[in-house]
Amino acid sequence: MQLTGRAREVIESLDHTRGLYYNVGRPTAELLYIFTRLLRPKHVVEVGTANGYSAIILGSAVKDFGGSVITMERNGNCAENAQKNILAAGLQDVVTVLPGSAYKILDRLPGPFDMVFLDATKQEYLGYFERVKSKLSPAGLLIADNIISHEQELGDFMRIVCGDIHFSSTVLQVGSGLLVATMNPVKESVEDKHISDMGELVKKMGPRIFQGTARDVQNGKIFLKNLYDKTKDDVHLQNEAISDLDGYERSLFEEEMRLPDLA
Repeated sequence: MQLTGRAREVIESLDHTRGLYYNVGRPTAELLYIFTRLLRPKHVVEVGTANGYSAIILGSAVKDFGGSVITMERNGNCAENAQKNILAAGLQDVVTVLPGSAYKILDRLPGPFDMVFLDATKQEYLGYFERVKSKLSPAGLLIADNIISHEQELGDFMRIVCGDIHFSSTVLQVGSGLLVATMNPVKESVEDKHISDMGELVKKMGPRIFQGTARDVQNGKIFLKNLYDKTKDDVHLQNEAISDLDGYERSLFEEEMRLPDLA
């Protein structure tokens, strides 16, 4: 972990009081630092500041590429102490401490979040997850500490996160145990792609397809609308033999005659 200058000095000092504030151990701190440097998240959220130990680790990791860390702490004394440590580490422009209820802060904090680190009241992990999952960026990463050491308290949290189809998750046997979950990529349904993004389909279906989604095409809406626009004012086309239209449009033309107004 390549901490430099003031940040290294503060972390080394806080190592001596780790037990008092339930700070993450060095192996976990190293992994947090590596994850952050590797993924380069611009917006990091930490739930559970304590004395600012892990916030300093995260802040040091994101500083070089212009990232930021928001950390929240319910205990006012801890929040004040953390702010002093973050200032001493020279990271006051990178790390912001928000005192108060994490639930309330997360409810009003806008996303997206590129990385979220949970290390606070274990019984509230599920509530944290419910509040951040919709705000994670498409490549967002969720990390939760104490998964092994507090297995019983975090059972429901584990089951829900690991069972969520929107996430891929695993447990790392590092320190007190880390749950690492990443957002699964969302594939846009072809039915919802705009026609302008589907060049081949446009070529195959013909120039009259100019707007809407593939679902609209499958439902015949675009063909029907265009046929309606063509036929409503064209007496000659209205009298044109159905056999002169191609097979697919023929069936739609017949349906059009049964649906007098689609405008």
